[in-house]
Amino acid sequence: MRTDSARGIDGISPQELKMMPPLAISHLMHIMHSYADGFPIWLMWTKTCPVPKKAGVISAAQVRPISVMALLYRLWSKVQCRHVLLTILSQLPHSITGFLPGRGPYDAVYEMQWMLEQAHEYGPAQSGI
Repeated sequence: MRTDSARGIDGISPQELKMMPPLAISHLMHIMHSYADGFPIWLMWTKTCPVPKKAGVISAAQVRPISVMALLYRLWSKVQCRHVLLTILSQLPHSITGFLPGRGPYDAVYEMQWMLEQAHEYGPAQSGI
């Protein structure tokens, strides 16, 4: 996780997690895995803070709410999401790009550029978006 990520309701910072010894991380993983029926209520609480869009006197329309969940939950969900994406990656059509390992927007743009260069060199003409 980014080191400047906000602390959530659990009060843990990314720096503190990074300093934990491997055995403590292993225990933490087992604790998180033991929640077979869902996480405890306190771990699902969220801090919501109003952040002004600009400096000075503001109205309610010029404020955006930022909600911060517990860092442990955010880390757990990041790992789970990555696992799911890696599992289904081979089953998704190649045309689906973005937020997938090896299929980001740059990959799609470079592939489109390659297709256009091939069409320009060898034909037939290509069109569309």
